[in-house]
This record gives sequence, structure tokens and C-alpha cells, in this order.
Amino acid sequence: MTLALVLVLVPAVWEPAQPRLSYADTAAATPSAPAASTDRELASVQGIQAWARILALSDADDPVRQAPTLFVPSDGAMRALPDGMIDELVHPNGWALRRAFLARSATDMRIDLKEIAGKRVQVATLDGRPLVIDATGGDIQVGDTEAIEIRMLPDGRSLFILDHCISEASVDPDYR
Repeated sequence: MTLALVLVLVPAVWEPAQPRLSYADTAAATPSAPAASTDRELASVQGIQAWARILALSDADDPVRQAPTLFVPSDGAMRALPDGMIDELVHPNGWALRRAFLARSATDMRIDLKEIAGKRVQVATLDGRPLVIDATGGDIQVGDTEAIEIRMLPDGRSLFILDHCISEASVDPDYR
């Protein structure tokens, strides 16, 4: 439990600062007030600007915007995606790929770090995939990725910043 709390309280080593979305950029991408508020809040978190830009291009009613727990790849993880994938995600006709990508990065379950400390739990992402969160060791594993930082957002949502994007390989068939 102590290590889990250290992960929350001790800032992670940050990558070089990435440019932030401005309010004008966000508002232009999502005209809805609640969506714009969500975009501004997430865009202000250092290290996840690439993911926040993709969210800003999604529909205002996308369930990810209201999800109580987010599993967001860091900007470094986004740079490691296969060549051309970011272009496909931000392309105006890439809405289906964008929606699937975002659905893997959220769950409708509220995850409290204190409640899972020392445990291994399974949740379902918004696209219905099972995802194992292992908080039994010193690091918190989310599927086949590591949470490099965990934050509680002002609105009460949990934000897990990951060192890799969640993939289909994140499913643990041996989970019990």
C-alpha cells in the first residue's frame, strides 16, 4: 500500500514538455460545453497532450468523456505507435478507429487506488475487453503496461498515465 501511495504522491519523471491545447483549439474541436470542459481538464495534465488531442476530435457524447477511470498513454507511448497510426487517428474519416482507440482507454468502473492496493482486479474497458490491474507489486500494471503516474482529477475521476498504449495483448487469459 505504501508503494501505491508513493506512486500517487511522488511526481513521475516527465518527458520534455509538449505543447498544450489552447481553449480555442479545444472549443473548435468540441462545441459542447461539458466536452470542452473535459478536454481542458485533460489537456492541462502534462504528458498526455497527444491523447487529449485525439479525445478533442471525438464526438461530444463519446462515453470516454464521462468515464470515471481513464487509462491514458503518455506522449512517449503515443510516439511509439506504428508509423501512420496517429495520422489515421486524427484524420477526419478516422472516427471509427478513433472511437475504438479511445474505448480501450477507459472503463465505466470507478477505480480507487486505496481499494485495489495489494490486489489484482479485472475490469472491462468501454469496448468490452477485460483488463487486469495488478497492484500487488511495487509497480502498478495495467494489462501489459505500467502506470507511470496515477492522479485523481478534480471531478473525482481516476487517471492512470501509462508507459504504453493498451493493446489486445493486455487481456490476461489466466486471470482468476
